[in-house]
Amino acid sequence: AIHFLKNSSAFEWHINRWATFGQISSHMVQMFWVPNHMLPSWVFVAAYLHFRKEQLSSPALAFVWVAGLLWSPLAAIGCLPLLAFAGCVDLYRRRFFQVAPLAASGLASIAVVPVLFYYAQDSARVPQGWLIFESGYVVSTISLLGFSVFPYFYFVRKDPDFTKSVTPFYQLEFALLIALFIAFTFYYLGLANDLLMRGTIPALALLAIIFIKAFLKSMENGFDQRRWIVYVLLLAAVNPAVEVARSLVHAPRVASTCNLLESWSLDSQHPREEIQYSPILSAYLASRALFDARSDLWRQSQSVPLEVGDMSCAGHK
Repeated sequence: AIHFLKNSSAFEWHINRWATFGQISSHMVQMFWVPNHMLPSWVFVAAYLHFRKEQLSSPALAFVWVAGLLWSPLAAIGCLPLLAFAGCVDLYRRRFFQVAPLAASGLASIAVVPVLFYYAQDSARVPQGWLIFESGYVVSTISLLGFSVFPYFYFVRKDPDFTKSVTPFYQLEFALLIALFIAFTFYYLGLANDLLMRGTIPALALLAIIFIKAFLKSMENGFDQRRWIVYVLLLAAVNPAVEVARSLVHAPRVASTCNLLESWSLDSQHPREEIQYSPILSAYLASRALFDARSDLWRQSQSVPLEVGDMSCAGHK
């Protein structure tokens, strides 16, 4: 919110990225910017809610997770701890060994192996490393989590109804969500720390649902701290307001005439000889030599692969 008030160009971007090492993308930002990561995360959380009501087994939940892995591997990483937790709960409740869900999940897992192999090609070139050893990590992480998610944990935990009626299962789940948000700050993956942005989507969605239930009960029962809850929600509402306003202020972008290499360049005004130095290209596109070396695993292209000099956009002429 402070960034938006100080920066007149905030409508050109979103205001989530204010911490040093990354952002926890809000639900509205996910809807506008990365629906491909948001949708598989939300679908998994919806299935997980059925698991919480004992309407779905963890092996069946695993099938949903595998399907999401095909769509967004980063979101699937965020869903994996919840899936593992569900599996442990089912083992404790002796509900894990169900033939049909286990068979479906097993077959789906086999089918997804080639996709995982494809994802792994040249993945070492993607920027990555430990953040926990970086200077300023503690301050940045405390500010990020302290403003983004911990107020909601605090209000849920202080809700009398939650503390009285919560079961050991929900206590462990609550602790797991806190641990997930902290753990995703340890390591960065991607130029913009994509792992933090996308891996936290499932936990953020589940936290929102838990918080909404606690908030509605508190409004009914006269919870003493509901005034502060409203203040936090009003502050959080700045972000979705900016997203909606930005979509109304700016005209829709026209379809690009650029090819893949041009679209992934940092600046459409770069001379064509400089495009090869784009860190986005070098990090996220596997090299042609890698595929040529394993031609038995990949279907051969029917056309000549794009090269750095194959530019067709007006901006590169």
